[in-house]
Amino acid sequence: MTTDRTLGTFPREQKQIPDDTKVLDHYNHIVTQCLGQREIIKPDFSEQRILSGDRYLFCTDGISGQVSLNEKSNATLDQLIQLVLEKGAPDNVTGVVVFVG
Repeated sequence: MTTDRTLGTFPREQKQIPDDTKVLDHYNHIVTQCLGQREIIKPDFSEQRILSGDRYLFCTDGISGQVSLNEKSNATLDQLIQLVLEKGAPDNVTGVVVFVG
């Protein structure tokens, strides 16, 4: 639902480079928007229909960047964290799952 706000994603958002262009990996770790920065940020807003039985994974790119959508859809948070750790966990691994009753 959201995009990391980094120097790696900025050129794509501005349509300066095609979506499939590879950027240097270290640009993905330079944050362009975050809470607490001095400049005014532009938060993302969207409306989503929430239904009973839905579940939402809120996570850092340490999870989203390391596992596929299929792996995320079919695993518990503990399993996702274990999978990322097995892959070498090149970034922090933080997540919360919210179940809608």
